Amino acid sequence: MIDNASNDEKIAQAAWYLVRCKPEKEFYAMHALKQIMHLETFVPQYNEGRRSPVRPVPFFPGYLFVRADLRVVAVSEISTCPGVLCLVRFGAEPLCVAQEIIDEIADRLRNLQEPAEPLVRGDRVRMKGGPLQGLAMVFAETVEAGKRVNVLLEFLGGTRMLCVDPMELEHLANEIQVNERRRRMRSTRGKGRRIKEPGRVASAEAVSQEIWHE
Repeated sequence: MIDNASNDEKIAQAAWYLVRCKPEKEFYAMHALKQIMHLETFVPQYNEGRRSPVRPVPFFPGYLFVRADLRVVAVSEISTCPGVLCLVRFGAEPLCVAQEIIDEIADRLRNLQEPAEPLVRGDRVRMKGGPLQGLAMVFAETVEAGKRVNVLLEFLGGTRMLCVDPMELEHLANEIQVNERRRRMRSTRGKGRRIKEPGRVASAEAVSQEIWHE
């Protein structure tokens, strides 16, 4: 059978679906779906670390999105692609995700990846590693631009000045922003969760329920 549909028509017929991947195989599955099946994929990710090179990390561990026309591509083909476990289903049908949801996720992640504003005196920070990991401090001043800064640590009822590497500091304002955005995308999936009817397009809430249920 000859397919006379134009490329634009084929794109219009395709839809986004939520894919569950094997543990830590999100990028492996992404490349397999692209190279073997020639499908468009989207792995929401952010860059971890402030030193170069940074490492891309999946924002939704264990999941990615794939765009396909399931009238042309069999669900079983996608589910058996290397790195893939299955297409996520709500009811009997694969979970279809609206383009608007994909765009919203991409926009939020772009905002998260915007360069952090420089620290100023009085900013709340926290050590990311070492023996002081997790301790909240207050930024005091820069000693050597890009290399050393002074922070104030409350310890045993007093305040102590420490000189540390700024790359080891985590700006608590940034963490609050990340947690707030995740909170908005997350909701609890309990036993009373309503199952979507087959063929319906999932909302942002439905997608987040599936991804963040654990």
